[in-house]
Amino acid sequence: MNLRSGILAPLAAACLAISLYPLAPAPEKPIARVVVWVRDAHGAPVSDLTAADFSVSENGLSERVVSAERFATPPQSGNAPGAAAPAPASHFNQSSPILTHVLVLIEPMDATPRLRALTEALRFFSNPPAGNWDIGLVDDQGNFLRYTRDWNRICALLQQSRRHYAPHAQQLSWSATVQSTVRELGVLPGRRVIVLLSARDSLFSAQLTGLAISVQAALYTIESAGPAALVPFGGAAEYQTYEAGPIPFVTGEFAAESLSSTLSSMGYIDTGIGWSHNTAEETGGLSVDRLREAFQHIDVDAAGYYLVSFEAQAEESGGTFNAFSIAVNRPRLKVNAPCYYSLPPDGTATQMPADMKAALEFPQTRDTIAVAVNSWLFPDQGGIHWGVFGADLTWSQGAPLPGSPVKIYAELINESMPGLSATWSEQKPWPAQTTIFHWQREGRVYPGSYTLRVTAMDTSTGNIGSATRSFTARLLDTPAFRFSGIVLADSCLSSAEAEPTRHNLFDPLRWEGCKLAPSAGAQFRPDQKVRILLRLYPPGDKISRLVLEQWRAYAVIDDAVDTATELTIAPAEVRGLSVTGVLPLKRLNLSAGEHRLTVLFVLPARHTQPQKIPLQTAFSITP
Repeated sequence: MNLRSGILAPLAAACLAISLYPLAPAPEKPIARVVVWVRDAHGAPVSDLTAADFSVSENGLSERVVSAERFATPPQSGNAPGAAAPAPASHFNQSSPILTHVLVLIEPMDATPRLRALTEALRFFSNPPAGNWDIGLVDDQGNFLRYTRDWNRICALLQQSRRHYAPHAQQLSWSATVQSTVRELGVLPGRRVIVLLSARDSLFSAQLTGLAISVQAALYTIESAGPAALVPFGGAAEYQTYEAGPIPFVTGEFAAESLSSTLSSMGYIDTGIGWSHNTAEETGGLSVDRLREAFQHIDVDAAGYYLVSFEAQAEESGGTFNAFSIAVNRPRLKVNAPCYYSLPPDGTATQMPADMKAALEFPQTRDTIAVAVNSWLFPDQGGIHWGVFGADLTWSQGAPLPGSPVKIYAELINESMPGLSATWSEQKPWPAQTTIFHWQREGRVYPGSYTLRVTAMDTSTGNIGSATRSFTARLLDTPAFRFSGIVLADSCLSSAEAEPTRHNLFDPLRWEGCKLAPSAGAQFRPDQKVRILLRLYPPGDKISRLVLEQWRAYAVIDDAVDTATELTIAPAEVRGLSVTGVLPLKRLNLSAGEHRLTVLFVLPARHTQPQKIPLQTAFSITP
């Protein structure tokens, strides 16, 4: 079977939700940025396209393509089936391999196709090709193996599944497990792919399309009974399933179903109407015959892609998906691209000032300011994290002039929905009587993977430095016992410094009338007193009372339990619990260098030793 063709010609572009954000200087329309894969007639990546080669339309109107950037790394596991030899290395812009998270799903099915699917999966994972991917697996019994590169663990779960067959596995339970694991996939960085092994009459492949689009994952389907007839369709349909909950998009089979009788009259005996073919291509994936073929395509797609920016019509933020189409203005090229984009919540962006961009190009001034970047998440915000972002600036050599203007440009990059979630650009004088410049901002953080990049430049000298920090904001859609990050601070923000920070009535950094200024680099003098703050969010009032009555918390440095400092657990001002205390560094007599701090929770247990929950971070003592 030709992977990209069927009875009818394939779609010009498959569908996958992608992010949108406005760039500065802001045009009349916001700018959408989408990921596009282009291959030639032999299946090899195409590497010489420009913005003029792409055309975009939305609601029947052509949109202006602003730019097309090529990003590529050579494939690791060989060519896609039927592809020609890979392009020479000179055709690739070398960079680190693109990380791909692959979630493999084995749908409950009858004994014969089930055995065929499990045998194929075992054969594949016993000798998988090389590739920069982490594999997660949900078997047909609903067992979930988290993302790993340990092929032996994957094979062990598949062997266990093959030995224990439940003829009538609970579809409802399996669907619930799949929904939670797919949502979790959506917050992971890099490329995201779902591989579904199912029977010919799969009902879940269509429902899974909506989930894949909502988390921007390409769906690959493998039908254990072989391919079915391909039927065209158009648009997206709203759909509600009472078993699995609301699904944002389900397409393909409803538009194709009305043509089933027509196919029969034309002589097609099998009118399975190609559900998996349609749904897979909706997401930017494919329907293939073998698991190995799917991974070969996944590897080739990860080897090179374009980031295409175009003017868009969308105005609504908050994750709304907007349909569009994209094509290449050259013959005999195949496009695998999104047909949905969305405006991320709170998506704002400004560009880095031109003088800062220029300074980064000069080796003499680059990295002459040391930048330490950190972030702290407080998860109890109604399904949304509250994020605190901080940076500490110091000169690598010498000292700044007091009052010298300092430009700061910071950007919060959403790695789950490629684009910017927020930017900050400002100029402030270097404070007098200190060698450290502290910058701090706050805001809502939706589930996903992020990179915080802070760049700072002293305008009087042109000295500049930059640093990044990556973090993941986990899903908050199920009740759980959650902890915030550990905050270490040696000072409070002044009223002038606190003014630019985003106001939060439930400010998690407030403690005894002080708004803490967390140390981004966690560096302290040996004579300082360091404040510790941690927030706990139990899943109910009963558990909160239990924690207050029975738990104890201690700050332990370098596993020295005998010098541990007891911390106070108390109700927070509005929600959750606070854990606070002060580390008397002078009394602890710590040596210069890095030290490990453990916040240790001790829980009483009946008939056993007390249970312990350790949370760890690191800090350093300056000479």
